[in-house]
Amino acid sequence: MNATRAATTKAGSVRKVLSLGRVQTPTLALIVNRDLAIAAFVPQDYWEVEAAFATAEGAGYGGLWHEGSTTRLTEAAPAEAIAAAATGAPATIESLETKPQVEQPPLLYDLTTLQREANGRFGFSASRTLGAAQALYDQHKLLTYPRTSSRYLSGDMAGQLKSVASGVGAAAPAYADPARYVLGLDRLPLGRVVNDAKVTDHHAIIPTEGDHDLAGLSRDEQRIYDMVARRFLAVFHPAARFERTVVETRCAEHLFRSKGKVMIEAGWRAAYGESVDAAGKDEALAKPEDESEQSLPALKVGQAVTCTAAEALAKRTKPPGRYSEGTLLRAMETAGKLVEDDEAAEAMKDAGIGTPAHRPATIER
Repeated sequence: MNATRAATTKAGSVRKVLSLGRVQTPTLALIVNRDLAIAAFVPQDYWEVEAAFATAEGAGYGGLWHEGSTTRLTEAAPAEAIAAAATGAPATIESLETKPQVEQPPLLYDLTTLQREANGRFGFSASRTLGAAQALYDQHKLLTYPRTSSRYLSGDMAGQLKSVASGVGAAAPAYADPARYVLGLDRLPLGRVVNDAKVTDHHAIIPTEGDHDLAGLSRDEQRIYDMVARRFLAVFHPAARFERTVVETRCAEHLFRSKGKVMIEAGWRAAYGESVDAAGKDEALAKPEDESEQSLPALKVGQAVTCTAAEALAKRTKPPGRYSEGTLLRAMETAGKLVEDDEAAEAMKDAGIGTPAHRPATIER
């Protein structure tokens, strides 16, 4: 209050209060600092070489040129020379490494995580997500109290979790199979669900017990309910399992790297409608320039393939992106990492800026 009064009088403002706050001021500083970084950014040109390979059977995959850890060239001429040398040339699979990957189910939602994911998936503002979640709590009695910073449940709730799963499973056909799996478990895996030490005033957001009638929900409320319901069912499922493959193809004395990912067991992703059979279908090959995973054909070390095409692509470095509501919420939540003073950073490590309930209003302001 003293700072607000000082700033208002210093500015000579009579009709309008110049508001300073311990939440809104550092939040504004985050945005200003990001804008200054964008304004000061000097873009640099670079080139990458993409290649398309084909096996004798006609199966194709993409690769990205690299030398050591770099995939970028600072001049066009060498990039075009590599592309020209590789196009149409024979190539050989020099190495192939496959590693298993285990992906644990995500934790239950707290308000900030729900807001961030709703912003990323649907473009919802933080206040829009809070409004829908609050209506699901107040009016429809379908979700527990949403203004929480905890992602865990207390131990005394363990006995009612199957009852909650039963209600969710009966609410819509999309939830029936994952709910049936949860109800079929002799003992629920509670390691990632129950933790009394991490429950503060309120536990994580989950569906409530009882019958769930979704007919009267608005479009926003349906989406938020779906997120919470699927997350609740998913947390009791096993880990998803994948195989990640990295292939090195040598062509015209140059190495090209390809990355692939194959789902072996859907696990918790089944709660989101994913399955091993459906994985990869109707999905365009990932672009190799960012080394994203793609669907790789069956390959083996020493196998002969052909480079059907190679291209040198001119690109330019990009400045850091401006904050979306989702990324700004994340920055507020983890603001302690941005503090250089050790004592202050230690004090903020579990807090951040503001509370989950007040961050949306601060962003709106």
